[in-house]
Amino acid sequence: MVESLRRPRTIAIAALFVTLAGLVKLAWPSAVKAASIGYPGPNAALVDALLRVGLDPEALAAAGVTSQGSVSSVVSAVRSHLIASPNGITSADSTYASARVSRDQLQRKVQSGLATPEELVAYQQAAANFTSAESARQAALDAAYNAGVTNLSAGQKTALATIRANRSWNLSVEYAAGDRTQAQWVALRDALAAKKIALKHGEEVDASVTQALSNFDGELAVAAAKSNVVTYLPSVKSAWDAAVQN
Repeated sequence: MVESLRRPRTIAIAALFVTLAGLVKLAWPSAVKAASIGYPGPNAALVDALLRVGLDPEALAAAGVTSQGSVSSVVSAVRSHLIASPNGITSADSTYASARVSRDQLQRKVQSGLATPEELVAYQQAAANFTSAESARQAALDAAYNAGVTNLSAGQKTALATIRANRSWNLSVEYAAGDRTQAQWVALRDALAAKKIALKHGEEVDASVTQALSNFDGELAVAAAKSNVVTYLPSVKSAWDAAVQN
């Protein structure tokens, strides 16, 4: 009997921790990553911002931001921005997380078909609030990014902007350096997946896949980004680490 009485309470507590963990992930999606790669404490917020806005060592190297001075300038500019606007990103994150939870709760009720007329109206408002919060969070991240690239050359800014826009495809950074149509992105992704599967099973990569990847690798932006990463990433990473620690 005692055990049966305890179980609901235990489940409720566990559910609470799951909910809280989910809120943390919603608000600070790369905070855990920042700490896990060795930047806890006061440096974590800076690293978190740099990672989230696409000013990580790989992106900088691929975009040709390869000198120690340029890398340090990027990190320093983002740090100064965060000092000047200490609550900009965190406040936007918090509002976004809260708005998403509210929207999702009402959305589930609407999708169940059990929502009252008042809840239907509330859902429309919650959806609008979420859209607004999402835009505000993106604006806060964009502000940090824009601060970071202020002193870079036009070519470096263009390359970084392209990489940042294409990172959502979750491919190697050199491929993010190229502009493609939706169909071309899908073809690239499928070719990389086909090659990975063939190699995993010890099979020969199909000639058409090899040719397709050769064509993608031959793109000027991709070739330049790949060369930059191979040549400069170690020194860029070293400069980035030093700048973050200062």
